[in-house]
Amino acid sequence: MKSEQGTVTVSIGDKEFSKEYTKVIFENTEDVLTALQKDEKEVVNLINYAKDLKLRANVRSQILTESAGPEKATNKAIEAFIKARAAVGKPVTEDEAKAILGL
Repeated sequence: MKSEQGTVTVSIGDKEFSKEYTKVIFENTEDVLTALQKDEKEVVNLINYAKDLKLRANVRSQILTESAGPEKATNKAIEAFIKARAAVGKPVTEDEAKAILGL
């Protein structure tokens, strides 16, 4: 088991605030077993918390992909159309591109 210094930075408006902390790094299962002997409940809670965070991140990613999918694809199509028109010397604005594409 080893310790490392970490930094947490929080942005509030245009200001940033940072504070250092010491984090414990488990390097192997022996470190985890040692920690379990010292404070079983805390280690179990941390493992459950970490697994929950991972599951939530996956679900959040799915939600973002599903809800942003059509909009993102539409915006990419508009951008590609604008670039293609500019490349052939016939530039268009975003509003003109939307009208031409029927969006």
